[in-house]
Amino acid sequence: MEPRTTIQTRIPFDAKYTGLLGQALYFFSYYEWTVIYIIERIEPGFVHEYSRGKPPWTSGSLKNKFKEVIRNFPRNFDQSLKDDIPRIIQSTLQTQRLLNPLATHLPDMRNPGREEL
Repeated sequence: MEPRTTIQTRIPFDAKYTGLLGQALYFFSYYEWTVIYIIERIEPGFVHEYSRGKPPWTSGSLKNKFKEVIRNFPRNFDQSLKDDIPRIIQSTLQTQRLLNPLATHLPDMRNPGREEL
């Protein structure tokens, strides 16, 4: 998909950079929901709890819930899934550490035409 370069806006941005940033955030969200659905398979009703939770869930609280669910993993559950869990947790933690700062920082506007988070 080509970056859109015809967007009319007063906000300066580099279409390629913001496109890549958008992809990173999309991938993070996709993997976060993968974790949510894994928890749902183990604890039916979790998607509803997550979606309607008060206070809202954060990536950190989801990570802690995921670890708790895995720690109490049912013995009769699919062993192949259980074997993949540590890798999924590690990958999710790495992505979370990289993307959380990007999602919460202000753009650096010091170099016109080179605005970045």
